Amino acid sequence: MDDMMIRRATAADIPQIDELLRQVLEVHHAGRPDLFKGGVKKYTDEELKAILANDQTPVFVAVAPSANDCTDVEHNADSPATDQVQWHSAKRRLLCEICER
Repeated sequence: MDDMMIRRATAADIPQIDELLRQVLEVHHAGRPDLFKGGVKKYTDEELKAILANDQTPVFVAVAPSANDCTDVEHNADSPATDQVQWHSAKRRLLCEICER
């Protein structure tokens, strides 16, 4: 996953952009609920389409070159895997699922 490609976002990326915006909003809401409402969308899909189409507001995404580049690390109960290694493995699996969409 080290060879990420950076490219201009397209309308096809809107579902993933929505999810990222939702996560960021929830972090902000958790820290400052007086300023940020939880469970709302920052932009409608139509607003995002307009932002993505506007050359004055370029949006970029990082993507894996292909789903075939995804790898998974298996751990068993006898392995000395730490929580951090297990987290990286879970994160890699999630990224692979996104790559395959």
